[in-house]
Order: sequence, then C-alpha cells, then structure tokens
Amino acid sequence: MVHKIIYTDQAPGPGNYSQATLVDPYGKLILHISGIVGEHANDSLHEKAGDIPIKIWDQTLLALKNIESIIKEVGGDMKDIAKVVVYMEDMLKNKTEFENAYRMYLKNSGVDSLPARVSLGVSTIPLPKDNAKIELDVTAYISKDKVSEKYR
Repeated sequence: MVHKIIYTDQAPGPGNYSQATLVDPYGKLILHISGIVGEHANDSLHEKAGDIPIKIWDQTLLALKNIESIIKEVGGDMKDIAKVVVYMEDMLKNKTEFENAYRMYLKNSGVDSLPARVSLGVSTIPLPKDNAKIELDVTAYISKDKVSEKYR
C-alpha cells in the first residue's frame, strides 16, 4: 500500500502529525485529512497566520477553505469528500450557525450530494488557542487521473 504525506502552505501547518495522507490501497486513492479548524493560513492577506475568528460561522467557512486547499493540493475538489466528522463545542448553541455555513460553503463549491457525516459534541477542542469551537476530520476519494503529478 502506497502512503504519501500531503502538505500545502495554503492551510495551517500541522503540529506533530500530517495535514493529510494519501493512501492507494488496491488502486483507489483515499485522502485522509487531519482535524482542521477555522484557523488562518499563511496566505491570509488581512489576518495573522494562526488566528482563529470568534464566530462559529467564520470558523466553519475558514475550516472548509483550509480543507479545500488541501484537497486541491492533491488535484481533487470538494465533490470528492466522502465523509466528514465534526467535533463541536457547545453543540446546542453552535449547531444552527454551523449547519448554515457548512451547507452554503459546500453548495458554493458545487457539491450537490452532501457527504456522510458524524457530529460529536465535545467539551473542548484541544488547541493552544482556546477559541476554536469546531474541528473537521475529512475523508475524500480522489480519482487517480485527477491526482497531481507531485503525489503520484
């Protein structure tokens, strides 16, 4: 089984883990993206890299933007997402705003069929910054013919 590490500076850098891994078990490419939060990446024009917005709406859009950057790095798009796991603080308070931002972003990205999803309420998102309210863990299946040369 081929296992490649994926990295882009268009999403926040990883800690002691990989941003994503691309696995090729028996000819199907599976992209596993590590837990991503709504954190500004190195390419942010108006915000400092590493900053996390306060509103769940903004965190959701930024987390999805970071995920999209990683998927595009490999050659895929948001339609390739098969499953999302959502970790959310104070789910009763944040769920509606999250759902609205999530659906809007995916719709604007051309996603017609929403991926499978699990949403888990958590007491805290384990980051040095204490204002992260969501974390998204994503699995995408990317056609071999779409994968960029860099990761073949």
